[in-house]
Amino acid sequence: MRSDGASEAKFFDPIGRGDAKSVIARVLKDLGGAFVRLPGSTKSLFDGDARFAAEPDPNNADYLYRANDLVSLPGKKYDGKRNLIKKFKAAYEYEYIAIDDRVARDCLKFEETWCGIKNCDNVKGLDNERRAVREMLENFSEFGLMGGAIRVDGAICAIVVGERLNPNTLVMHILKAEPSKAGLYQTALNEFLARQGRDFEYVNLEQDLGEEGLRRSKISYHPVGMIEKYTLR
Repeated sequence: MRSDGASEAKFFDPIGRGDAKSVIARVLKDLGGAFVRLPGSTKSLFDGDARFAAEPDPNNADYLYRANDLVSLPGKKYDGKRNLIKKFKAAYEYEYIAIDDRVARDCLKFEETWCGIKNCDNVKGLDNERRAVREMLENFSEFGLMGGAIRVDGAICAIVVGERLNPNTLVMHILKAEPSKAGLYQTALNEFLARQGRDFEYVNLEQDLGEEGLRRSKISYHPVGMIEKYTLR
């Protein structure tokens, strides 16, 4: 917070081909505030410069996995994931469908059902997430996204949405499933990557935002590394 009670101004990593360090330095000099969620490559521009202070932001560090690990789930450490997928497949007849603009409209109905279960209207973070999900689904092809959905008894009950982050990395934006169906989350992710993610070496499952349950879930998939983020003032 600033001394006048207003929120601290926050800025993201500059984009484009210019001199990022000079841009950031000028913004901080003229406007104050902080640059948030900076990648290590940008933070390193300020290493050794006493005018600036960088702090790690572990809540926004991205989890990175080998794509093939999340498809094949090899070894004892993935026993739990494989067992949950087997449990779901034994309990339900399901259909996997790739998302296009038409399917995305059906996914919007599932999003509202999911939000009803999770009480999104009264949880600010989930309400903000709902808006982002709707924007992605309403502009699915324009945003160049890829995704899949699981349908049981004619109704969509899980959705997965991601996009190509770089030539060898897929970044996941949405993974939602009806919570009453055990193993559905694991099945949805596994099916999506097996069918649409095999061209990638890595999968980025984004950050945990400091939520302990989400952190445990992401750790349980055994990341091969973290993509650290920083706050710079």
